[in-house]
Amino acid sequence: MQSVFGIRTLNPWTVKIPESSAFTFIDDVVEGDLLKGSYEEGAERGVVTIESEKIVSFDGNTYVSILALSNQGSGLFYYLMLSQYDEFRQRLISKDSVLLGDRIDVQSLEEGDKQSVVVTFLEHDKNQAMAEPPSKQVKRIFVVTNEGQLLNQ
Repeated sequence: MQSVFGIRTLNPWTVKIPESSAFTFIDDVVEGDLLKGSYEEGAERGVVTIESEKIVSFDGNTYVSILALSNQGSGLFYYLMLSQYDEFRQRLISKDSVLLGDRIDVQSLEEGDKQSVVVTFLEHDKNQAMAEPPSKQVKRIFVVTNEGQLLNQ
């Protein structure tokens, strides 16, 4: 946690798997700039990947990142995720997530104006096969609320 966030804690990053009741725990960078965790929920198993290069920090306690979720299906689902550091528990905990898309190509995640982030990515056009690389550029802006939520602008 210290190498990515500068946070000194023995506790891992607690990440709630979107659209699930499962969690994964991420300790540190495992491959290059990738953070990884795995999860199980009943018969479903999956892997969560977060690029440490695509994390935006607000006030040193609130972080927005891109989470890639791969399960036993054919998709690779990308979410924008908000996490906050809990001083009492000394743990970084995910608070909210928003689906960006399936098999997209995230180009950038940048801090915007007034507590917001701008995500730029390529997605598949409506007439494009999912097996092809995505080609349609999309830019979405999300506001980070004081309640720990991501609101699409």
